[in-house]
Amino acid sequence: MMTKLLSIPSLFVFLICTAFAASVWAEENVYKGSESFEREGVTYRMAWTARGVTTGLSSKESTKVSYSVRIGDFFLHPKTLKGGTFIGCWDVPPAKVRWEPLGDPQMGWMLKLGGFCSGFTGSFKIHLVVPNKGDNPGFTDYVTAEFHSKETPIARWTADKKRLQVWSSYEQWSRMGNAYKFYVPELREFSVITSFRIIEVSCPPLPIDVRQWPSDLPFRSFFGDFYAGLDRLDARIMQSALDNYENLEPPGHEARRNKYWGVVHQEIHPEALWSHGLPNNRKGLQRLTNEIHEISKKITKARGPLGLLWLSWGNHRNKCLRDYGRSSRPS
Repeated sequence: MMTKLLSIPSLFVFLICTAFAASVWAEENVYKGSESFEREGVTYRMAWTARGVTTGLSSKESTKVSYSVRIGDFFLHPKTLKGGTFIGCWDVPPAKVRWEPLGDPQMGWMLKLGGFCSGFTGSFKIHLVVPNKGDNPGFTDYVTAEFHSKETPIARWTADKKRLQVWSSYEQWSRMGNAYKFYVPELREFSVITSFRIIEVSCPPLPIDVRQWPSDLPFRSFFGDFYAGLDRLDARIMQSALDNYENLEPPGHEARRNKYWGVVHQEIHPEALWSHGLPNNRKGLQRLTNEIHEISKKITKARGPLGLLWLSWGNHRNKCLRDYGRSSRPS
């Protein structure tokens, strides 16, 4: 009995030491930093904290980044509930927690973390933050965009310097899986609405001429460009892809397949067409393009008198509206 009584203080000390050690470990597993930039005479500041966390999507530790944005002492609220927190897979801080400038001149920040929590594919999960000082406090906030991208997105200002375009490519697969995966270009745009100086993010229509898309966007291919039009029911993009890519015949096809196994070929080839369930020749692709053109005309006609209704079909901005909530404008 005496032994048990004497062990109680020891147990108490042990628990105190264990709790202290756990708190020290937790503190050491937290990394903090700050960023800032100036735009139009206004200095925007961000304070962030990154810590390793576990999720139900991965057996390994992931990264949770929490951040706040201010102008001086004025706290900026996000336009959506997704603002202020970002979780990426596989990455443990601080190795990959590095905020990068978005745009030149800078409009905001970009963070890249691991995109997929399982499997063998490797893509980034991108988080963009664009703060804005509006004409009154009610419009002083920040907008965010979150998406997957195979490589670092390309951010470019339009010629009139009123819109920042962010180009990226996401990974897409066919019925043969990784053997013929390809990458689909996407476009997001941050623009300033002149009244009240509100910044909005949207997914505008892709330019119908694929030659106007960034030539330095990684992994550009016929399939990616053609699929981007097919997915949007935009036959003009599909036709432009057909007009600007060549047929690729053996032995060039074989040589490219051997050298770049697992990555879709840049040009048009019957074997790869079949692998994606597409017509296996240019004539069949042209027929498909013509059919999509007719479908698109019918959808446009049907939507005409329904302009006041929000419809989940036939709208290229749907993805943005799902992702960003009220921080996007319907068209």
